[in-house]
This record gives sequence, structure tokens and C-alpha cells, in this order.
Amino acid sequence: GSNTIEINSFSESSTGCNVYPVAGSFVDIFTISTLPNVSGVNTLTVTEPLCLGSLATVTYATSLANGTYNINYNLTGSNVSSGIANGVIVSSGTATFTIPSAALTNAGSTTISISTVTNATSLCSSTVSAGTIADSFTIGTLPNVSGVNNLTVTEPLCLGSSANVSFTTSLANGTYNINYNLTGSNVSSGIANGVVVSSGTATFTIPSAALTNAG
Repeated sequence: GSNTIEINSFSESSTGCNVYPVAGSFVDIFTISTLPNVSGVNTLTVTEPLCLGSLATVTYATSLANGTYNINYNLTGSNVSSGIANGVIVSSGTATFTIPSAALTNAGSTTISISTVTNATSLCSSTVSAGTIADSFTIGTLPNVSGVNNLTVTEPLCLGSSANVSFTTSLANGTYNINYNLTGSNVSSGIANGVVVSSGTATFTIPSAALTNAG
């Protein structure tokens, strides 16, 4: 709330002599602001899945009043650093901010924990106990397509048939969704979902509906 301070006298400590300034000469009005309320329900959720090279979007469900805040946080686990999200707008108990990709350079499990919340207007801060407002998330590695990767379509192939594609690859064993483009006599884009790579080999099909022209 609003407060007023006014000096009404000065006393020389050694002599005890006093002087009384004109009323209103030494006056100031100041405001005491509340601390950000982080004692209620406050949870973080990092949007997943998340891959190396991407920034992370953090959703903050919070007891903070509507307003703009600066949020200090710590990262631990596979990625260790401290950061600050400035100008985070809280509206109706929700806010979002991002962790830059430069702070997320290692794959694996990482935990974000808020350490301090500062009201951007009053600059009043509340300290948060470590791990109280936190979330853990996993950063996945990018598929490795930098090695030897070759496609072979089984021939001969006739109109009305689907095409079988063999894929020798540097990808690690696992299941992948593969987007592809067709050009030439047949022009389209497609996706082969659930392609299983085992020991550097995989197969998938191009549906006949995408292969309607000879040539």
C-alpha cells in the first residue's frame, strides 16, 4: 500500500539543538509491494517429445497474480546451467516461456527447477525451494542419416502394384516414420509409418494409389 514519510525535526546530537523544517519540506510517498505468491499450486510442464537442436516450451500453472515476471531457473541432469526467462506474462494462472536450444545440447533426462520469481514492475522477488516447482523431461537424439543410406525399389514393377522399398541405413535399431517425395512420372509426397530398422536394414512400401502413371 501507499505510505508517507515526513521529517519534522533535526536534532544535533552533541548540543541537543533542534530545528523544525517547514511542513512538507522533507516528504516522500512510497509503496510497499507484495511478494510474488509462490506458495500455492505451482507446476511446470515441458512439452514433449523434444529433440536435440530444439528449444523447450515450458507451461507454468501458477498461483501468481496476473502480471509480468522474470523467472530464474536451474537445469540439472544431462544439461546443467542456469537461465532467466524475462517478461513472462501470467494470465488467469497460466504462463509459458522457453528454454533456448543452446542450453539443451545433450540428449537424456534434464530437470528444470524454478529458483526465483521476480515481479517485473515492483522488482520484488520470492525465492523458491529447490525442486518445489520443477519438471523432468527427455531430450531425444536426432536420427543419424549422415552415414551410408541407400534406397532400392524392387523391380520389375507394373501399374496397379505397390512398390517395395529396401533401405540400407546408418540409423540405429528402432522404429521410424519416413517422409518421402516422388518425382518424375508420379509426383506426390507420402509417409511410411512404423518402419522398423534392424541391423542397418528396413523395408517399406509405396502404395499403388501413388503410382498411377507408367514411366
